[in-house]
Amino acid sequence: MRYKIPIIFGVLIGILVLILTGAYFLTQTEYFRGFVKRKTEEIVSSSTGQKLTIGSVEGTFFYSIRLKDVSFEVEGEGFVTVDEAELVYSIPAMLNSTFLLGRNVLVDGITLRGVDVRLIKYADGTWNFGKIGEKKENEGDKEKESAGPPQWNITAPDVELDGIKLTLDDRESGKVSEYLLNNTELSVRLGNIYEKIEANIKNADFDAVSEGVTVRGLSTKALYSPDAAEVENLKVTVNGAEINGNVKAEDLQETPDFTLDIAAKGYEIEDVGTVSLEAKGKGGYAGPGDIRADLSVVVPESEMYGEKVSARLDSIKMSGTRIDLGDGKIETGPGQLEISGGADIKRILTKEGSNSFNVNLKLKNVKTAEVFTILEEKADTKPEGINTQLDAVLNSEIKAEGSWVEFGDLKATADIASFGIKGPRAGELSLTGKVDYSKTALG
Repeated sequence: MRYKIPIIFGVLIGILVLILTGAYFLTQTEYFRGFVKRKTEEIVSSSTGQKLTIGSVEGTFFYSIRLKDVSFEVEGEGFVTVDEAELVYSIPAMLNSTFLLGRNVLVDGITLRGVDVRLIKYADGTWNFGKIGEKKENEGDKEKESAGPPQWNITAPDVELDGIKLTLDDRESGKVSEYLLNNTELSVRLGNIYEKIEANIKNADFDAVSEGVTVRGLSTKALYSPDAAEVENLKVTVNGAEINGNVKAEDLQETPDFTLDIAAKGYEIEDVGTVSLEAKGKGGYAGPGDIRADLSVVVPESEMYGEKVSARLDSIKMSGTRIDLGDGKIETGPGQLEISGGADIKRILTKEGSNSFNVNLKLKNVKTAEVFTILEEKADTKPEGINTQLDAVLNSEIKAEGSWVEFGDLKATADIASFGIKGPRAGELSLTGKVDYSKTALG
């Protein structure tokens, strides 16, 4: 009897090997691949009400599947085309009891190459993707919607994207924008299919062609759920500027709170110079007229118009619709500017009432010759009747306030508490007074 048990096991293993071998060879036949291709096209097309076409299906099916020349049309126009899409997986791992009981699906790798996505905004304001799987308003659909997303998690530790093109065709405004995504490596975990998304982007290159924006070497950890979003350890180069930081938002469905810590180094502004910026802040949003925020903005040593510049506004506060600038300071080669005050932007935020501002400006030890030199370099015509080489120092204190509903209706008053110029050739000049401005008068 003890000799028969190994024989039985051997026969069972042999049968299993024959079944697997037969299944493997079956999956390699043109008939089977054609069957998979046709069924996939039928299922997707019937469920979306649009048209899916697959050029060919390749792979072993036991651990990988590859689709080539895939196109998906919406309302007879191209929506998505894919040169090649490949999924790499392990059936034994998928059937592992730990994964199954936890409702987890592991996809070892996903590769997409040569993808062209075309988003169309029609003249009536609707989008082409809104036509996909349009549901009829009946009880059956309502039951499906109330059921929520499938309670399954998908993990893909190795995702590669290359040659991704997104075209935004806004037929309402007549504008067409183009975006490119290349050399992208990331890992993704989808909770309940789409309810929670975790992504670890190792590298991504992005180009907003129409806007002239170039993004290189993007890496970050990102999290999204209906109630929170977070970008952690962001590192990226945008148009040559190095940017890094962290951004977090919570309680998105009620009264969102946010924190941010962002730094940009070496951002080049055409015909102006190179600027660096550091910003830290936190706040919350309860409605258009109820925003609270504390923000600190620092401009480390930068260069503008050939002059060194640094600035600090480290106590900006917002409460409701009111912004308080705190005490800010800007230091440049020609001199120093101190700024304080604030603004109420109620009209901008709520479309009600009006906007107003009150600002205090102090100019300290400003070298007029250096200021005139910068203005001469940037002006189309040189000023006449002004000695731009006059070696003098300007000190001034001005308080300004005003209000507007539409910017063209701006009314403002500037109270010049002091305005003094002093120099060996200029002598000494001081001025005080008040200036009123409106759309119809200046005086």
